[in-house]
Amino acid sequence: MRCSVAFKCTYNDGDEDVFVGFAGTCSRDNIARNVRNKRVWCSNSGCECSRFYDKGMNGTKPDEPCYESTLFQRWTFGAGKYHSGAKAGEDIHLIKSAPGKFAILTTRFPDDSEADRRIVGLFKIGQIDNQNTVIAAEEGRVRLPLEEAKELFFWAYSNTSKNTPDWHEGLFRYLGDGQVHRILDDVAGTVRDEKTKATIDALIDDSFGGVPAPPASGCLAERSTARRAAVAQLRKYGGGGEDKAHRELKEWIADHPDVLALTDVSSVTVEHPFASGDIADLVFAHKSGIYTVVEIETTTPLPEAHQAIKYRALLCAKHGFPLDSENVRAIVVAWSIPSNVEHFCATYNIDFHQVQQPSLG
Repeated sequence: MRCSVAFKCTYNDGDEDVFVGFAGTCSRDNIARNVRNKRVWCSNSGCECSRFYDKGMNGTKPDEPCYESTLFQRWTFGAGKYHSGAKAGEDIHLIKSAPGKFAILTTRFPDDSEADRRIVGLFKIGQIDNQNTVIAAEEGRVRLPLEEAKELFFWAYSNTSKNTPDWHEGLFRYLGDGQVHRILDDVAGTVRDEKTKATIDALIDDSFGGVPAPPASGCLAERSTARRAAVAQLRKYGGGGEDKAHRELKEWIADHPDVLALTDVSSVTVEHPFASGDIADLVFAHKSGIYTVVEIETTTPLPEAHQAIKYRALLCAKHGFPLDSENVRAIVVAWSIPSNVEHFCATYNIDFHQVQQPSLG
């Protein structure tokens, strides 16, 4: 049975900005870091970066000194060579992989432990040159944005004989179809760019059809499920996270539903997740079988009024109600509700409630 393959890529920050690096020679700082940390090729006497470092890093940096420096330009990566023994200098062969399988690209960011190894990109294998070097097919190439790559932990999907995150040696590990399916599904649920998501969805459909992905089975499998919550938080609040005032108002409303005239409440969910990856601030369930979704904003409630429309529809879909069902209502809560927001809410049948900040005391 042919397998996909995961590669251990030495961290490269070439052309890193919104997207992960691996598209140029490392910065001078990263060259020095990789040499000092004895990265296998970076510190090898045959590596241009090692010689550049030894000469004081004066002048022009080396051009294309390694696979990592051209990874997301040439879309190819190698299995490496034997460094010692009778086969020293010979290519290591990928005897179990084949075109049509996948290459999963992983790295450790600076100061990360092995447990924190991330997935930074992937591609469908179009060709394997000399049983050593994989070359990407024209379709299905994915270079991940930096912040999204940081939510995808490789060891959620791969295991070892000791059930611990330990790559040990070598540049690659084989992966089964179930592992790759789960990875692709989690990547599709992480990326925000619609074109990238469509690319991954097409890969899943082509390789696995409509079969659901199996659960993650790596030694840190819980990081697969935790990823969904982390990604949803990032989408909702951005890189800065939720501010203190918003959190306090949300928690206070959760504890005081009577302020919104909500009666017969049976339960409340704070940060209610949906299958779409969205998160509603609060969802109240009522003994009568109806639900109330509440969106909180402190100062600018118009965006939350738009969100409330979406979350009301998602909650209807979750419970099998028609999208205009009276079994689900939506409320926007803010310190102040401007007249234009009141008009918008009235137009789309959203309740609104103004709560003064001193009420939190």
